[in-house]
Amino acid sequence: MLRQIGIRPDWASSGKEAVIRAKDAMQHDDAFWGYIIDWMMPDMNGVETVRRIRKVIGGDVPIIILTAYDWADIEEEAREAGVTAFCSKPLFMSN
Repeated sequence: MLRQIGIRPDWASSGKEAVIRAKDAMQHDDAFWGYIIDWMMPDMNGVETVRRIRKVIGGDVPIIILTAYDWADIEEEAREAGVTAFCSKPLFMSN
């Protein structure tokens, strides 16, 4: 879907890998314009992943938490960690 709207996508299979990719992109002057992070991942949750990515990229890049769950319970903590917005799964092109 991202390619269809002209965005170069990349992906990671875990929060730890996402943080590594963010660091690598910054070091190679190829920073991502935004991040979409799943709330539930195998090694660390999305909020912790966002917290660690924010330490690498700073506060200007948008980060969206993607979740199939109600985010009301984590919204305050997530925003403090640096989450810009939330989006419900499943995500369709029309959204």
